[in-house]
Amino acid sequence: MTLLGKVIQIDVSGASAVQPYVVLWDNPFVDLGGELPEIWGSAVRNLWRMAFDSGTGPLWIGDVRQNSVEEISVVSYGGNYSWNLIKGNS
Repeated sequence: MTLLGKVIQIDVSGASAVQPYVVLWDNPFVDLGGELPEIWGSAVRNLWRMAFDSGTGPLWIGDVRQNSVEEISVVSYGGNYSWNLIKGNS
């Protein structure tokens, strides 16, 4: 497995040389085999911007897609942002 093309959620507040981060217990893939537990969302292409909504809390991402289409998404728990799952007509 790889972290490429993924949105991860980790805790770096207690970082050390031995343990640079901790995986949060509520990540969607913590107890599933075959996926890395750091993963929060998958199948992003090339994030070029992200920000948390300071009023309501969700993470918004700007993702590069194909040709003249760009994508803006709200990252959800275990979300898959693959083009063949969420694309419509441009």
